Amino acid sequence: MYVVAFIVLLSALGFYFIRKKANTTEDKDLVDVGNKSSDFTISQKTEDYLETKLKEFEESDLFLDKNMSLPKLLGLLNINSKYFRRFLKNNKKHRLQ
Repeated sequence: MYVVAFIVLLSALGFYFIRKKANTTEDKDLVDVGNKSSDFTISQKTEDYLETKLKEFEESDLFLDKNMSLPKLLGLLNINSKYFRRFLKNNKKHRLQ
């Protein structure tokens, strides 16, 4: 009885670690951002999308919402904070100064 339980446990652990290693390898293949987190670029398509969506947001009533926050805005734009911050850094410098 204990032998069977031990074999099942070893099999489960082996499967877990093999799966974890496979996922890590897949993630490395999907995104290569370099050694530093600041070494990535946003595609022109994404920049155009963000420019359009941000302009729509600025022209809407949501822009005046007192409860608006960065997480809510990111949800509306359907983008993560890393890409949005990079977009702002690259394209909105003149507005922030």
